Amino acid sequence: MYDACRAAGVNHFDTAHIYTGGASETLLGQFIKAERDDINVATKVAYTGAAGKENIYATFDVSQKRLQLDCIDPLYLHRFDADTPLSETFEALARLLQSGKSATMVCPTMRHGNSSKRRGSQRLWVPALI
Repeated sequence: MYDACRAAGVNHFDTAHIYTGGASETLLGQFIKAERDDINVATKVAYTGAAGKENIYATFDVSQKRLQLDCIDPLYLHRFDADTPLSETFEALARLLQSGKSATMVCPTMRHGNSSKRRGSQRLWVPALI
């Protein structure tokens, strides 16, 4: 399937640390070895567990090892959680950017005021790209 995608001109692959129990990242890491400079690989952190820094770093490290990449670009935050302050989540993502482990962070669309009080029935949606 990978060879067919490449033959068709596909150069962007999207995966996550939980897809197929991690096998998708492991296989993709093996497939792209010879053409890393020509391939964009996106993966996601914090789908399981919280969006706190420990979980973000742990899921990123697992993905980075499976994919055999120094830099994962883009890196998606799979989802926010109501129990983790947004400042902690964004600090963890910023550190991954500053360290060069990712060049682009993409955050899910979220409700304005996501981790605190809801303002009536009105819902405002704010996408975030760092």
